[in-house]
Amino acid sequence: MINLDLANIDEEIKKRGLDDGRAARVKTVFLKNLSEKAHIFYGGKMQTVPKAGVFGFNWFNVWYTLGVSRVSTLIRDNNDAVYDLSNKGNYVAVVSDSTRVLGDGDCTPPGGLGVDEMTIAAAKSLAKYAEDRGITPDNIIATMEEPGVFPYEAADVAMQAIKEGLAKVEMSREEVLRKAQQDITYSRNLVDSMEKEGYIKKPPVEMINIAFEEAIQSI
Repeated sequence: MINLDLANIDEEIKKRGLDDGRAARVKTVFLKNLSEKAHIFYGGKMQTVPKAGVFGFNWFNVWYTLGVSRVSTLIRDNNDAVYDLSNKGNYVAVVSDSTRVLGDGDCTPPGGLGVDEMTIAAAKSLAKYAEDRGITPDNIIATMEEPGVFPYEAADVAMQAIKEGLAKVEMSREEVLRKAQQDITYSRNLVDSMEKEGYIKKPPVEMINIAFEEAIQSI
């Protein structure tokens, strides 16, 4: 049985006695099956939640009319203020017709929503991070259990964006790294809290294993 954390995928596939090629195909099909089922279960994977509190009725007048007009006029008079007064600094726009999605070819414009133009920079960063922290036959690429890799990669991708003239605000790598560490720590803690409080529900283990059995049967 595949566990909720998916850490035993390879172990469960090995139990089926498949050769390396078939095992790799099963894993690929399983992850795609589960992705479809999980997206349906959650209705997508992202949501919008407030960053600021509403501590009384009049706080609506702070965040919206009348108070927000001050923010609008400040940005009008100094466009760069948008990075201090809004979340714009955390947004990225990718313009693509998705005709050359890595590994999948033409996915049509809607199909490429998950593809980031900084993919190559990210891949090189992951390789460099692994090289710097040391590589062994059993530990080559960084894993999700290595939290240091995320701000490291974010900083390298940011540097590539600055190099290509895609970043409105230019920062040093050290500044980006520090900001990324702060943002990622905040986000991870927020998600952990939402999971503990039940605002993000756990997917059924049965759903995971149905996706796995479907993958096995498809090979």
